[in-house]
Formats: sequence, C-alpha cells, structure tokens
Amino acid sequence: PIVFDKSIETKETFYARVAETLKAAGVELIVLAGWLSVVPPSFITAFEDKIINIHPSLIPSFCGMGYYGIHVHEKAIEYGVKLSGATVHFVEADVDGGAILMQRAVEVLPDDSPEDLQARILKEEHKMLPQCVKLLCQGKVRKEGRTVRILKD
Repeated sequence: PIVFDKSIETKETFYARVAETLKAAGVELIVLAGWLSVVPPSFITAFEDKIINIHPSLIPSFCGMGYYGIHVHEKAIEYGVKLSGATVHFVEADVDGGAILMQRAVEVLPDDSPEDLQARILKEEHKMLPQCVKLLCQGKVRKEGRTVRILKD
C-alpha cells in the first residue's frame, strides 16, 4: 500500500505526489465524498473534468468555503428553505462551483433538526453518487462548459 501523510508535507507536495501516483496507476476518475479539504488548482488541472464531488445541498445554495457537514443543514433550516438536497458536480478551483452533473431534492420538514435533514439527504447521496459514477464510466456524460448532458441509451 501507498501511504500519504498530509501532516508532514505541504499541501502542494502532498497533492503532487497523489497526482503522480494516480496518473501512474491510470486512474480515469476521482470521486471525492467526505474529503473536506480544498483541492489545489494544480491537482484539478492535472485531472480536468475527471474529478467529481458530492455536496449536501442544492448548489448554488449553502455551498462554498465553510459550508460542509452539519453546518450546511443548520444554515438551510435557519434560512427557512422548503427544499434542500444533494448535488454531484465536477470539481473546479472555485469551491463547489463546478458544473452540476446531478441533483436530488429533499423536503425540509417544519420540525426538522439538522441531523434529521442530514440523514434524509444522505440517503439520496448514497443513491446518486454511484449512479453518477456508473454514468461516467459508461461514457454517458457529456460536459460542455457548465452544461452537462446525460446521454440516453
């Protein structure tokens, strides 16, 4: 196994080594789920349109720097939205700013706690992310700028 230790390397050195390892292994798709770390532009450029992420809101709401984990759901409830959900998007240098591949909405109920909402959204995330990976691996996704199309059989 290969071990990377972010605590003893600079962020750029860490991501350069990871990129080198992934390229050498022929990796064609990188899936970030619970990564909770901003990926540097150099890494994103090395794998342009080959990195996807899942975010627990309907982007462009409640996303970007500082919006992760339970905080996303707290803010959605504080704001009083009636729908929240999850988004799978391509990773770009702008945090949570990449083209949207798929979204699923989840109703925000009047008595929801952030944990209640998080649990319902997580169920959708668990369905949606594998579906997106499958579509990408089957070559059924076309990205042109910010427009992402899913091809039918």
